[in-house]
Amino acid sequence: MFRIELTALVTGLASIVIALLLPFAWSLFPEMMRAYFLGGEPGAIVVGLGVLVGIVGSMLFVINLFRRQFTLWWMRLLAVLALSLGLATVGAIGI
Repeated sequence: MFRIELTALVTGLASIVIALLLPFAWSLFPEMMRAYFLGGEPGAIVVGLGVLVGIVGSMLFVINLFRRQFTLWWMRLLAVLALSLGLATVGAIGI
């Protein structure tokens, strides 16, 4: 379950990074590529699913702590906090 948690957290963080960088670098992408990330389009859905996977990973972090799996717990905690801060930032700026 440890590997699943790490994979989920990395996927969630990557999706947050994509969601945050895309609007700021919007002019660098061609029009055809931008269309995939508008609301309801395939790119936006994939990023949203990645964020949901990251949320599941943060739940698995708590479950793994109760199961006494303390391997790199501080790095995993930082990933969970970064995911939460990224979600708050994405929500605050309305992406």
